[in-house]
Amino acid sequence: MKFKKETSNTDIVLRAIACNQFCNHLQAKNHLSFSKQSRFQTTTQKWVGNHFYLSKSKTKDWAIWSGLTHNTGNYSKLEPLLELPSVQTNSQQSPDYEPKESRVIVVTSGKGGVGKTTATANIGMSIARLGYKVVVIDADIGLKNLDLLLGLENRILYTVMDVFEGQCRLDQALIRDKRWKNLSLLSISKNRQRYNVTRKNMQNLVSALTNLNFQYIFIDCPAGIDVGFINAISPAKEALIVTTSELPAMRDADRVAGLLEANGIFQMKLLVNRVRSDMIQKNDMMSVRDVQEALGVPLLGAIPEDSEIIISTNRGEPLVLKKKLSLSGIAFENAARRLVGKQDYFVDLNAPYKGLFAQFVHSIKNF
Repeated sequence: MKFKKETSNTDIVLRAIACNQFCNHLQAKNHLSFSKQSRFQTTTQKWVGNHFYLSKSKTKDWAIWSGLTHNTGNYSKLEPLLELPSVQTNSQQSPDYEPKESRVIVVTSGKGGVGKTTATANIGMSIARLGYKVVVIDADIGLKNLDLLLGLENRILYTVMDVFEGQCRLDQALIRDKRWKNLSLLSISKNRQRYNVTRKNMQNLVSALTNLNFQYIFIDCPAGIDVGFINAISPAKEALIVTTSELPAMRDADRVAGLLEANGIFQMKLLVNRVRSDMIQKNDMMSVRDVQEALGVPLLGAIPEDSEIIISTNRGEPLVLKKKLSLSGIAFENAARRLVGKQDYFVDLNAPYKGLFAQFVHSIKNF
């Protein structure tokens, strides 16, 4: 890897050709801008031909803002991620990892209140920001909340039940997000009973969405394991199990994992929510590794406890859209990147931080 000297104040300038998805990902958050300096920019950015030069300190900041663990001191880990950049608009991003067919993923847990809807909204939004065409389905009939988390509650005119009854077309029931046009919301019903939807209805619905070229289809599953759960998982090919470190939630998640396998869904990922590192260090809470080993499901990510989630939920804005990302926002984005197959690292939860600035200062001290 060649290096180029920049100024006398900079010993080594690391040549980094930022890859397409990282440029778009960071520019959308105002963490990286080609027209003005970002908040933590300490060195000069400039184009030399088609190459983008960053100083060693800036590369480390870039790694932190990209969601890489702040303990990453080996810059050779960044080399596979460095490709030729091309700046595109939000709706024109072309992801490098094009799925061969639509991925239908059900987000479930068994126990209510563990964060299924929050995970669906934030991971779906993060994947849409990576350039994929995403639709999120609120399958919790009668108790829908996904529209509130996305801030789309006032735009729902038609639902899937209206489509089944021939009152509208499917594209009329799809609510497209104004911030990211490639993210759509679909509600099953407003107030009709759960038994009006059958497994065949759900399978036909997902098949129709696949024909509309949606690359990722997320199904927000209702709590419990009754007929609503069976209908929600019937068209799914993959599952994301959301749980916490509490024993009741873990027992329900284990039960759900067994039911998913019984219904032919073997590709499962685990998302551990509301992790508190201070309680783990005091042995008052099971660690993420203990939860993963107990359930025997591959780990997708761990989301720390964060009061910003409550604020973002009440405002109808997913946490990953904030300009000042909290640690939980970074964890959601990392989980989304791993879900689409991109190389990424887990957020270090061994020591709690108050915010990203504290992480930045901590990384600089250990540089």
